[in-house]
Amino acid sequence: MRLSGLASATIAVAMAWTGTAQAASLQDAVDKAVSSIPVIGSAKARRQSTEERVRVERGALFPVVNIRGETGLQYSDTPGTRRRASRGNDDGDTTLWRNEARIVVNQLLYDGGTTFNLVDEAQSNLVAATFRVDDAQRTVALQAIASYIDVLRNRGFVGLAEGNVTSHERLLSNVRQLVDSGRASDSDVTQAESRVALAESVLENRKGELRDAETRYFRSVGEAPSDLDPIPAIPNAGDIDVEGQVQQAVRLNPELAVARALIDANQARSDATDGLFLPRLELELTASEGKHLDGVRGRDTDYRALLIMTWNLYRGGADSARAREAAANLTAVKFDEADTLRLIRERVEASFKSFEKNSARLGPLNRRVTENENLIAAYERQFELGQRTLLDLLDVQNELFVSQTDVNDASHQRAFDYFDMLAASGELASLFGIANEQQVTVKMFE
Repeated sequence: MRLSGLASATIAVAMAWTGTAQAASLQDAVDKAVSSIPVIGSAKARRQSTEERVRVERGALFPVVNIRGETGLQYSDTPGTRRRASRGNDDGDTTLWRNEARIVVNQLLYDGGTTFNLVDEAQSNLVAATFRVDDAQRTVALQAIASYIDVLRNRGFVGLAEGNVTSHERLLSNVRQLVDSGRASDSDVTQAESRVALAESVLENRKGELRDAETRYFRSVGEAPSDLDPIPAIPNAGDIDVEGQVQQAVRLNPELAVARALIDANQARSDATDGLFLPRLELELTASEGKHLDGVRGRDTDYRALLIMTWNLYRGGADSARAREAAANLTAVKFDEADTLRLIRERVEASFKSFEKNSARLGPLNRRVTENENLIAAYERQFELGQRTLLDLLDVQNELFVSQTDVNDASHQRAFDYFDMLAASGELASLFGIANEQQVTVKMFE
């Protein structure tokens, strides 16, 4: 059975839990975290910033229009003014009030593909930024799930520790009755009191750990935990195809999608360096209107339509270094993508193995609890008949407490392993109805 079907079944169970009155469900905690934790808002703002960067790079494809106006005094002593002086027209220098207005339009025609590649790089970075939003939502959701499970786990520990104190106090009361009837000694009372004190110490420690878990819940979800519903039903380990989960991760994991988008971005950046070694061609249109320019009285009108070519032949080796730098960065992000894929595969498999291990432990651990409960009942009867020592009874009571905490720990760890596996495979968002950030492509010309 593929996990997609299992996820659908789990969603139905989760929805049933959500409807429970006066209690928060796991779905509620995830929804609250995704809607309130600032890191997601930060990722969305960065995505918006990256979208605007595409428009910045795209701007180089459009005309650049500049208008310039100037007015003021101009002193001129030029060959032209001196020639006029030699003809007796005026002095060799002159000061006139100069006015000029100019409009210049530049349009890029060819730059070796540099601008188009820089736009492609920005588009790929936008894809990566969008997937980072999805990754942030997945991370926040998993943190909320982990803190939810941790609160339930520690509440279970506190409940078991309280029951352990109650059991030891009941045992101490029975021992005192036996002392009064002459069937036990004062040392038995002392021994029982010592175990009660130990049980109370364990209880206080568990309460402290619960407070820490509730603090982590507040940080992860954005509010203090109230009554929490039990964790929804989780599939059996045998129903999960771990290799299928790995393939899902290859297709859906946003972290891997980010790594792939960065490869595309760096490929475009590397391609853009080719233009550094090619000529650049621009069309420049200029219109100007002036009066009394450069010491010459009268109106001056100028219109130009020029093709301007620039071709850098030497820049101290900087262009070659930029090309090598871009190629090295491209190689690096390809290795990063391979490493990300390896780590995701390891995470899926490790989560499944831990899930499988804790699932297998639960059967024996539950049997151990039942056996210890039966042992306590038998030992209490035998202790009252003098066939068992108080130490035997205290030890089996402690054994019961340890086995109960093992069951509590394994069951909650198993639940987290399952959701951690879904987070690694990219299915966690769909399970909890978290919408992926919409991919936006800025059109080249709009």
